[in-house]
Amino acid sequence: MARYCGQAIIDALVAAVVVELLIRAWREAAPGQRIRLRQLVLALALVAVPLLDRLLPQRREEWFEERVALLTTRHWAELTVGGVGLPLLFLGALSAGGLALFLADLIPFLRQLRSGEGAASRSMVASLTGAAAADSGQAASPDGARVQRELARLCSQSGRAAPRLTLSDERAPILLCRGVRAPEILVSRGALALLDDAELRGALAHELAHLDRRDPAWSWVLLGVRALQAFNPVVQVVVRALAQDAERQADDLAALATGDRLALASAIVKLSRGSAAGSGELLWGQLLARARARSRVASIEGRCRRLLGPVCPEPAPHAGLRLAAAGLSLLGLLMFVV
Repeated sequence: MARYCGQAIIDALVAAVVVELLIRAWREAAPGQRIRLRQLVLALALVAVPLLDRLLPQRREEWFEERVALLTTRHWAELTVGGVGLPLLFLGALSAGGLALFLADLIPFLRQLRSGEGAASRSMVASLTGAAAADSGQAASPDGARVQRELARLCSQSGRAAPRLTLSDERAPILLCRGVRAPEILVSRGALALLDDAELRGALAHELAHLDRRDPAWSWVLLGVRALQAFNPVVQVVVRALAQDAERQADDLAALATGDRLALASAIVKLSRGSAAGSGELLWGQLLARARARSRVASIEGRCRRLLGPVCPEPAPHAGLRLAAAGLSLLGLLMFVV
């Protein structure tokens, strides 16, 4: 098990570095293609070790490690600190870091479930507001009619059926989508009080884009991957990067649907300012809690700058071939990392 964990971390690290270099070398700005490339890292972290051991069992033999491998940890055990081998120290430190990153998101998620504030199918993938759902209640009211009007307008433009709409009396600004089998959009009165009609339209279009891409379902898949690789800090970081890419892609689709990038950026800022700060102070202390809050603010700022900048270009030509080439090349490279 220790060998599998160590090899999975190294494989994921090598794959992540190569993928990030490819993204920059290809100047890949389209979030969809960035998502697919980063998903390669997760797939290889899960299957590379058993797959390559079956395809090429000789890679575990000494002659392969000494003469063929590009990277080997065989001699790391000769280095010790306090009588403990270097590989064991690295594995312990990296596994502790991966577990910490996983728990930093899992514990707030479980608290939301216990308090009835979440069922959130997208809790592991950042929502537009980053807030959790509150007590819900559908109401035929001016607020409800306003949301239904904007939602119907967006759905008629795209020709899709309108999802279920839930209106909450919560005063906190909440606007998100949730649900896998029965998707719905949850809107609080606090959010409606903050947003004008154009901003509300942009925020709803963002959530519809998440539903169209089945992000609520994918978030549970990513949660499963994170749980299986809880020891792997690379996987935890890559999943967080995927969450940001998913938000950017939903931003692009929402801006395309509404034609008003400024209103969407304004909605993101208003909802993020009004929502509660991220959780985790009890687990990580005030210092790291502030660091997480600064990271969240930087993410919101980056999304708004992107929306107000040039329109994101289409994916590079031959995106499928590039993805296949990247996957096969990474698998071939990892064959010589033991």
